[in-house]
Amino acid sequence: MLKGRRPRGMHNTSYREYKRAKRDFRNALDIAHENYMTEVLRDINESAECDLRLFWRLIRKQKPRSCRHYPEIVDVNGNTHNDPDSVANAFADHFEQIYTPDSQSFDSDFQASIDAEFEDLMNRFCFNTETLPGGDISNDEISEAVRKLKYRKAPGHDLITNEHLKFGGLQVIECLRTLFNSVIRVGKIPSSWKKGLIVPIYKGGNKDKCACKSYRPVSLLSSLLKVFEYVLSDRINTFVMDKGSFPNLQQQGFQRNLGCLTASFNAQETILHNIENGSNVYVCFLDITQAFDSVWRHGLLVKLYKIGIEGKLWSLILDCHTDTTSAIIVNHTQSRWFPVGQGVRQGGVLSTFLYLVFIDDLINDLQVSNPNFGILNTVSNCPTLADDVMCMAMSPFLLQSMLDIAYHYSIRWRFKFNADKSCIICIRAMGNNLNLNFTWKLGSEIISVNESYNHLGVIINNKCNLSERIMLACEKGRKAYFGISSMLLTFANPLSVVHLYRTVVRSSVLYGCELWNNLSCKDIQRLNTFQHYISKHAQSLPAHTRSAMAESMIGLLPIMSEVDIRKLLFFGRLCRLSDSSLPKQIFHLRLFSFIENLTSSGRQFGFIPDVLVLFQKYNLVEYLKSWLRDGVFPEKSSGKELLGILLTMNLNIHVMRLWLMILILQIFALFLNFMIL
Repeated sequence: MLKGRRPRGMHNTSYREYKRAKRDFRNALDIAHENYMTEVLRDINESAECDLRLFWRLIRKQKPRSCRHYPEIVDVNGNTHNDPDSVANAFADHFEQIYTPDSQSFDSDFQASIDAEFEDLMNRFCFNTETLPGGDISNDEISEAVRKLKYRKAPGHDLITNEHLKFGGLQVIECLRTLFNSVIRVGKIPSSWKKGLIVPIYKGGNKDKCACKSYRPVSLLSSLLKVFEYVLSDRINTFVMDKGSFPNLQQQGFQRNLGCLTASFNAQETILHNIENGSNVYVCFLDITQAFDSVWRHGLLVKLYKIGIEGKLWSLILDCHTDTTSAIIVNHTQSRWFPVGQGVRQGGVLSTFLYLVFIDDLINDLQVSNPNFGILNTVSNCPTLADDVMCMAMSPFLLQSMLDIAYHYSIRWRFKFNADKSCIICIRAMGNNLNLNFTWKLGSEIISVNESYNHLGVIINNKCNLSERIMLACEKGRKAYFGISSMLLTFANPLSVVHLYRTVVRSSVLYGCELWNNLSCKDIQRLNTFQHYISKHAQSLPAHTRSAMAESMIGLLPIMSEVDIRKLLFFGRLCRLSDSSLPKQIFHLRLFSFIENLTSSGRQFGFIPDVLVLFQKYNLVEYLKSWLRDGVFPEKSSGKELLGILLTMNLNIHVMRLWLMILILQIFALFLNFMIL
């Protein structure tokens, strides 16, 4: 019988042969895949113990590839685009609108005054014949800048990769020196450096994948521009910047030894200090809409002049942000080129510095507006990390005045806050009442009051407890572990899985654990249960196996010991910070407040009490006394090695005691059996 011109039915010889061949092919494919996976997992198991670079390369090959194909996009007008060219141009229309300055919503009189200042500066500096501060660029400067480039990064529009420059040798360095010095003499950069390719990256979080606003623009710039900006950045830091006045001490973004953790430390310790001393704390987390993409360039250049950047440096930075264009790359298709009229070049070396300059006066204004909030005589009322601004006050009215300052600053300097993504948290001191009837506004928009907020990856709630944070961390860790184990557990040995657990899963679970304090027994039990389960699951051990034994068999420290290590290392990091930095000042104040018992409540919480307990626990009190006496703390490498040795010694003693107890119980059980017989 024929159906659609193909034979059907097992009575047909050709059909039987077809089905047999198909079955044999599938069996052969399954066998080949199993052999391939066995070989791959054998390589992974071997490399896990001797070649970590090969190990991670093999692991990445097993991960499912993320798809960058965008089959359908809906533009702002509701039109659906399906073909590659139409999708690329829909993204181009969206991002062109973002990069086009808005002239309707801001202070036009202030804009006119800044534009006049900008025109005056341009007339003074754009025809300047001087060279850069420090003279012509040297080969050594370029070699150092090229060394900072990262491997395996996508090239810009000119298709020159970082590897071309890193492996080009002295001849390439000489050519770059000639090119850069010519650029400085002329005062203009090549037009190809002004072109950027934008790759839209999905933001995640269950956002609509068909909406352009659900994608973040990632720019690919010329590698030559990056090297040139590295040189300019070094000249600015060496010859121009006064580290004592810029940036504001509350700014923790894009600076050496500072970051998310120190910003969270400043916020946590400031809140706890005020709560301990009987003051309520009202906190607002401000969200800036498309912060880096909405920087007003004329205003930025005026600010650059006010902090000391002038002459050839000023004119070169101006030219880097003049007549810039971008195109979208999606579905292997490039969109039309469109102008970029505002914002700093995301992906550029100088962009982070330029944004700190642009936002610095806002932090200064907020700090001056509420100088009595902080720790003793140190003001800490707006801990900031780049564009993440956090305002804190002891009363609703003071917080509203800070919000008014932030709003009026944004109107003058032409950027917007997102009131919907901003949030208020009210934290009550013991024995006080909160004013929850107050309505906070950002301009005419109301800011919502919530019980918790995810700030820099750390959940802050109105009760200052950690249960929610730890519960979510363990849930996140379980998902990450099973995502890894489902890929490897069938063939891999436990050591390979545990290595991935250490480097990927545990790191995400313990993010911010340096600031955990006053953990409840339930929180500690939840963390222990999380790791105990994984240590048994990775080895296919039964659930009733002793947890300490399961951990020791694969070389895992108890998870609370890992927390202790990270806390002690962060203590060392704080000790090695500059005395002028805000985290170091807060650290000193909280430490001596604890030693002298200066809190009005008589009890102090936070980082300091917890870490001092650890110094006693691991017999490190002498190092603390030495630092208090001489101000000298072990360097990072030696301190980490010392901690490892001391913790291992303590844990080995604990494990030996446990094994001895198990051995005694087994001997006792044998003795009972013998007596019964």
